[in-house]
Amino acid sequence: MSQDPVESVQLPASPAHESEPAQGAICNDTPLKQNSHSVETGHQNIDALRVFLDEELDPTRWHNGGSEFLNTAFKDITTSGRIQEFLKGSKTYDSQKKRWRLSRKPTDEKALYPGFSKILDEILTFPAFNVQNRQAVSCHHTKITHQNDGNNLLTTSPDFVILGHSGRSFKENDFPDTPTYAQCVSPIEIKTNARKGSLRRNVLQAASYARQCFIEQHNRLKTYSILITETAVRLLQFDRGGIMYSDPCNIHKHPETFIRLILGLASDGEDVGMDTSIFWENGKRWLRTLDSEGAPVLYQVVGDSPVFIRRTICGRGTCCWVVRDLQDGKEYFIKEYWRSEDREPETTFLELVKDLTGIGQMVAHEYDEHKTIVCLRGFDEVPAGFKNRIWCRFTLVRYGESVDDFEDPLQLLFAYRDIAAGELGLLGVGVVHRDFNIMNMLLGLDKAPIGWRGVLIDLDMAALITRRESLENMDTRTGSRAFQSVNVLRGYIKTIKETQKGKKKTNKGSLEVKPRIKPYPHSFLDDLESLFYILCWVCYGRDDDGKKLAILPPFLRKWDSEKADEALESKTSFLSQSLPELPAYFHRGSAFKFLLESLKEKFHRVSVHRRSGRDTDEERGTLEATYPEAPDLIRVFIQLVDQAIEKWTNPQAEAKKPKMRLVFATEAEIAALGTNTGTGGGDGATDHGLYSETSVPQPSTPVASSSRLTIKRRRSLSSSGESE
Repeated sequence: MSQDPVESVQLPASPAHESEPAQGAICNDTPLKQNSHSVETGHQNIDALRVFLDEELDPTRWHNGGSEFLNTAFKDITTSGRIQEFLKGSKTYDSQKKRWRLSRKPTDEKALYPGFSKILDEILTFPAFNVQNRQAVSCHHTKITHQNDGNNLLTTSPDFVILGHSGRSFKENDFPDTPTYAQCVSPIEIKTNARKGSLRRNVLQAASYARQCFIEQHNRLKTYSILITETAVRLLQFDRGGIMYSDPCNIHKHPETFIRLILGLASDGEDVGMDTSIFWENGKRWLRTLDSEGAPVLYQVVGDSPVFIRRTICGRGTCCWVVRDLQDGKEYFIKEYWRSEDREPETTFLELVKDLTGIGQMVAHEYDEHKTIVCLRGFDEVPAGFKNRIWCRFTLVRYGESVDDFEDPLQLLFAYRDIAAGELGLLGVGVVHRDFNIMNMLLGLDKAPIGWRGVLIDLDMAALITRRESLENMDTRTGSRAFQSVNVLRGYIKTIKETQKGKKKTNKGSLEVKPRIKPYPHSFLDDLESLFYILCWVCYGRDDDGKKLAILPPFLRKWDSEKADEALESKTSFLSQSLPELPAYFHRGSAFKFLLESLKEKFHRVSVHRRSGRDTDEERGTLEATYPEAPDLIRVFIQLVDQAIEKWTNPQAEAKKPKMRLVFATEAEIAALGTNTGTGGGDGATDHGLYSETSVPQPSTPVASSSRLTIKRRRSLSSSGESE
């Protein structure tokens, strides 16, 4: 039997007191606000989506490019001579009156549709402009379905879209019968001066279209749109930094600018914001990147589409692909995203975890100094307060599918166990993952050895840790909503209303509120709790035959709620009540019932303790409050999975819960780890990956015994054995 990697994990020594904290351990690029990707199951309706877009695109992510943006955008798209040639012979522009043939006082925007339809068509078909494979389509009466946006099929209706086909940007060889966002080059929104409303409202409407272009086209660096009235046009650029918008421009006084914008919105490749390293050719999709030696290499995209894409405009914009090297047939996993410039590069973490069992391994990486938000916006100088992002791409070893695609329950347990062991390995090199979700947990390859039957990937939200380092400035709110810990969810709740009894009125007459309890830093314990919720999600998301449910149970849907307080209430209720009946598919040997009940009991105690607010801000804001006993706690977690594996493979055996508690553990309980290695009838390790516990290496500078720790040894036990 291969050696279990859990036995050999070495923990990093504590730095000397005079040492500086590790660089990059404090990060400023965590999701401080909710965003439009927030839920796995999708948004209930378009209004709900726009609420999240409103928060995602907050005022700090808006930049007024002014007239400079308007004048420099698409400046080389055509020549002034060709534009003048068009205007002289145009049927939609009156050269004598110096205005487009549009209603002067439209009663509503519908009155403008016929005129703009003719204008757009005439510009795009003018021979001298040489526009290829583009068509402007009026679709204000057409509901365009949002594909790949969760389970709910939302629809939106831009007033016009410029569609495209063929070339390297699109697989399709013709225009669709019904407009789609997969072939939308640029959306266009029409308003009247009298009813145009606020700029923010109009931009958010255009943002819902632009977001879908990012989601369905996969290789967008940015998406353009325009807002038009009967007299003016405003250019919008959506990118991973947010929005840049121009000053309005009078389309009658400046027809050349208006024509240039329309041609730009109908352009191709980098001009319109496409990433040309991902392209179509001969009906197949290709991805060009660098190999392990830094040399250019071309891979074929397996399945033509990414296996994961982040459904937002702002932020990382993560997109993951499976690709194949046609030279040797080998497959790789490629991940690309936009890293905040002030955040530690993921290569730092990937180098730290090199050869670490159960953690995804890097083959190559690529950066492009010209793929930054600053470059995309054409800034000569970075505006004050602007947060730049840098595009990056990683080639990783290809593993299996998500754990949600397991073939039998034992495979799920093996994967779950080795991923938990991978978390212990991360702790050994001083890393907290902080983004456990169902797409980051992969099955191992066929016949994978112990330690590789499940693999944890995606370290772009990870943090470096040292025992003496403060986490006060590290945001708690990371991860996917459905799998966030109770502690993380509390980070979204800004205030807690006082009870009706004893309530006070403020001067404004509203109920006085008290500040929320400060959440604990996102630590290994939150990662373990996410692991628990992911296992619940996988198990309760199936029927008695093991098939995925089309509609999830109500409590899982609440976990994935767009409202953090609803998800928080559902999870705290789940932890405090009896475990729901598992589907019959998971009944064998009561293995899954044993595992879920054991974990639920422990995380309920964690929740109760953290909710109490007994620790001071200083205590809950340091790694000394979470780190010292992490190895013991993770090993107990793994031991529970080991016992569930034993119960599944040997249903007649009676598994014993480890004596150690996940919180408030006594010295004797921790010591029991060295002797109580039983797994329900087994003596020592088995072929399932059970282990004989070894002593845990202690940090070189022990924590003072008087310190109050977030996760700590129980100071006293009552006669009944319950915690204080």
